[in-house]
Amino acid sequence: MTTLAPGSVLAEKWRIESVLGVGWMETFYDAVHVRIGALVAIKVLHADIPRDSGMRARFLQEGYVAN
Repeated sequence: MTTLAPGSVLAEKWRIESVLGVGWMETFYDAVHVRIGALVAIKVLHADIPRDSGMRARFLQEGYVAN
């Protein structure tokens, strides 16, 4: 399992503030947009989770629903 350290920047626009929680296949982070200051929660799959097309589709669908 890989974790992002507080203060690290993801995709050049989201600064990680803290870990909100850890599930069996993902870690949830509290983050802030570096330019506009918007607060968000970010979900990152663990590196050891298989990346088959079904898993990717489920992950993306959850993002669309949450958005």
